[in-house]
Amino acid sequence: MLKKEDGRLDFRLPARVLEARLRGFTPWPGAFTTIAGRLLKVLKVRVGDGRGEPGVVLVASGDCLEVACGEGSLRLDESCPKASGR
Repeated sequence: MLKKEDGRLDFRLPARVLEARLRGFTPWPGAFTTIAGRLLKVLKVRVGDGRGEPGVVLVASGDCLEVACGEGSLRLDESCPKASGR
């Protein structure tokens, strides 16, 4: 049985695994992460070619964040901050 916490993105995993988890967890429990202490719901991702320490933001521009994973990187192409009170 899935729990809401199962949707938390663990950037220590390979980017391809996280991409597959997002597809599997849509629509419920959804995928999310936290950035600067704020909850961020992730709607669409794709595997990137960046490298770095897992969880480190490699690129932050426009509507895209690219985060280093255990293998490769994950581009959070569509994400939105969760509104407070929801």
